[in-house]
Amino acid sequence: MDNCWWVGVTDENLTKSTFIENYETKRPILRQGLVNQLNGFFGMVLLVKDSSNILLLPEFAICVPSIIGIPFEDLFDEETFIKNMSEENINVIKKPLNNVNIYSWQDGWEKLAKYNKDKVENRLKIDELNFEKKFYRSLVPNVNSRWYKKFIKNMKLLGNKLNYGAIHPRIEKDYKDYCRNRRHIPKSPSLEQTLININKNDSINSKLPVFISVGADIDENDNKIIKNKIMKNGSPIITLDTRQSSHHCPIFTTQTTTYLEDSLISLWSCRYSKWFVGVPNSSFTRLIVKYKTFDNINTKWYGNFDSLDVMNGMNSTREGTNNGFW
Repeated sequence: MDNCWWVGVTDENLTKSTFIENYETKRPILRQGLVNQLNGFFGMVLLVKDSSNILLLPEFAICVPSIIGIPFEDLFDEETFIKNMSEENINVIKKPLNNVNIYSWQDGWEKLAKYNKDKVENRLKIDELNFEKKFYRSLVPNVNSRWYKKFIKNMKLLGNKLNYGAIHPRIEKDYKDYCRNRRHIPKSPSLEQTLININKNDSINSKLPVFISVGADIDENDNKIIKNKIMKNGSPIITLDTRQSSHHCPIFTTQTTTYLEDSLISLWSCRYSKWFVGVPNSSFTRLIVKYKTFDNINTKWYGNFDSLDVMNGMNSTREGTNNGFW
């Protein structure tokens, strides 16, 4: 397969087998949104671990249709990641070497599919499950990165870790369309109904500040609640000041955070919340729950249906959706 660098193409122009790389750095570029990029990356690491090959640090696409990449080290602490992977006998490099096979994002997805199947069928060993935990927890923020500085700024509005609530309501129009075409997947309640459900639940401290992870493409009634910045009980509502659509790719500048970076801010904000309300069918909700479980932080959470269903850790989430994305 020829390695190539495509400029300005969208998902419709690319086959699943296309290997995308940065023309200058020769590093593979992960695809889709944050969750799918991390999933593919984990699969790539599993391939390297099994083959005793070398892992070339990838770049992360700035939004779903884009293949403009942000280098790994501009997002995460590369020294921590390299050190933790070396403890597992995984050799990590930043520059390609001659005659070394470099795995692609798609290669990682194919490996991940088998891993998840073994996981569902309880065929994984304890050390394999522990490695998954180690991988995800090795993705430590680069404290000098744009996204982490913005996360710290956001935390000043929320207060201390574990002293605020978080909601991933999944009320964007793309998810509503997704549910409409799949009758077995219930659509999410409106943001107004979600907040009513939270106020009714005695086990949730609804008086805490609330971070809401939400995109730009939502109904006007939901948007009014976001713009009001306060719940009916007086609790402040905090969202990102740059809410974007997953398919929106602004011109990359040093002043504007990308969709990918905003996704990281939302993930970290929800990760350290005291309570969390999410949508079990959402891969982003499941990633948040995965981190809370790996961190052993408040593994009890609430599934957002017509009423709030109490969940506990990852046992209550499905290990994949119809298209295999987890």
